[in-house]
Amino acid sequence: MLEPLGLTYPQYVTMMSLWQHNNVSIKQLSLHTRLDSGTLTPLLKRLEAKGLLLRKHSLEDERQKVISLTKSGQQLKKQASKVPEQLLVKTSMQEKEALKLKQLCEQLLEDCT
Repeated sequence: MLEPLGLTYPQYVTMMSLWQHNNVSIKQLSLHTRLDSGTLTPLLKRLEAKGLLLRKHSLEDERQKVISLTKSGQQLKKQASKVPEQLLVKTSMQEKEALKLKQLCEQLLEDCT
């Protein structure tokens, strides 16, 4: 499902986060995606090389980088919007069940941290 988008799963998760919260620091992106900065940095470099995002120094703190989508990165959202539905079709779950499972997984993760 992700192959036509040219994305790996971690790249897809990162792009989904940026489609929701654009112009964020790596730290904010790390919190939202639950990917550590050591994983995110090379991943962001690859997405930048594909022309999907830009990494710029923060105006407030030059030590930090701000991640923002390019026009191409924003346009990819339309293609990617079909992925959740395609995934649901491949399962025997109803949408309500899948959402409940997601909620339970998030609760489990929160309880364990």
